[in-house]
Amino acid sequence: MPTFLIAYLETPAQIADLILSIVFLAGIIFLAVKCKFSIFTIASLFALFILKVVLGLFAMELSSYFVLIFTISVLIIASISHIGTIRVLFSRNFKPALVSKKSGPDKLINRDALYNEIYEAVLACSRQKIGALITFEKHDDLTNVMKNGTVINAPVKSELLMTIFYPGTRLHDGAVIIKENMIYAASVYYTPTTRALTGKYGSRHRAAIGISEMSDSITVVVSEETGRVSIAKGGEIEPVSLDDFVTTLSDSIAEGE
Repeated sequence: MPTFLIAYLETPAQIADLILSIVFLAGIIFLAVKCKFSIFTIASLFALFILKVVLGLFAMELSSYFVLIFTISVLIIASISHIGTIRVLFSRNFKPALVSKKSGPDKLINRDALYNEIYEAVLACSRQKIGALITFEKHDDLTNVMKNGTVINAPVKSELLMTIFYPGTRLHDGAVIIKENMIYAASVYYTPTTRALTGKYGSRHRAAIGISEMSDSITVVVSEETGRVSIAKGGEIEPVSLDDFVTTLSDSIAEGE
């Protein structure tokens, strides 16, 4: 052990200070890697740590201390990540990662990442009043329904969803169906509900209700007239605010699991 470290760790308070410093920087590294902070945010967090050292709150040489804490923190994060025990923290919409039963036990579906991609696409469609229809397959198989669409089989990305729904593209009409964490098909057409509905509902809303009547799927609808967002399930459709969108969507998908 370096002599400067031996000299520093003379009291319980100093030992606690060292441990807390490791936890502090490990948290910063974890947030930077897992939560997709901007470069500015990451730089600011590290600047705060360095500032704490410069101000003399740590009684050790700056360069040696920072290298030591940084190295230990990286090792901790790498070790925990390797055994798969870390999950995304500090998110009010956190849902545990799911193991894909169809793709093998090693393939994980990160729900936070999935919902964030959906949210970004829905937010953009809502603001620009671009109609969108996004269905999440749950237990009921939608393979037969997908046959009238176009197979995509691509990861869920907000940019891809925006491209699909952009007016004038070949796939913008119809629905996108998401299986697990993949956009399986686009331009899928549903049989609309034949029920009499109270209020003004367009073709997308009727289609969303229709698919929810025949399966346990969850469908997100963005109106091209108003930009309003709704979620259809169990033969019913309800408006949802963008502030509550991720929570409402995740709770709806989690029902019955």
